[in-house]
Amino acid sequence: MELLGLIDALEATILSSPKLLLTNKTIIDEPKVIGIIDKVRLVIKNGGHIIHDNVTKLSKDDIRVEPIFEKKQVLSSHEVVSNNNFKNKKLDEVDEIIERAKKEAQEIIENADNYAIDVLEKLHLTVMKVQRNVARVEKTIEDSKVNLKNDYKNDYIKNNLEKI
Repeated sequence: MELLGLIDALEATILSSPKLLLTNKTIIDEPKVIGIIDKVRLVIKNGGHIIHDNVTKLSKDDIRVEPIFEKKQVLSSHEVVSNNNFKNKKLDEVDEIIERAKKEAQEIIENADNYAIDVLEKLHLTVMKVQRNVARVEKTIEDSKVNLKNDYKNDYIKNNLEKI
């Protein structure tokens, strides 16, 4: 039970510690946490009887009652200014990151537009080549038809002239 109490005290110390803005970091009171860890070690080493043994040794004069609630941390004006400076620096960094992201997004959009224009120009050239080839093929087919008709007429005339 004593060990669980110490673990609860450690957890309460961590949870009540101030946190850094815009991060998940916690500022802990190192001597306080180290003291709790040392007590945990002693409890584990002695089988959990430390508090019971120490309480039975105390006289009524040695026992004093202290309030259970913890004092809130009061920041000095220097710490407040320091925190505000830190916050302002972080906000400036955030603004800078947003500006960089906007510039990168604009570059991506411009590059995408240029790429689309290039693709459309190449497609246009390909379509023009295909149209020229189709026109040549049509002309070749028409010429072939005319040649076949002329050949047919010439053969017909030859064959019929020989009969006459």
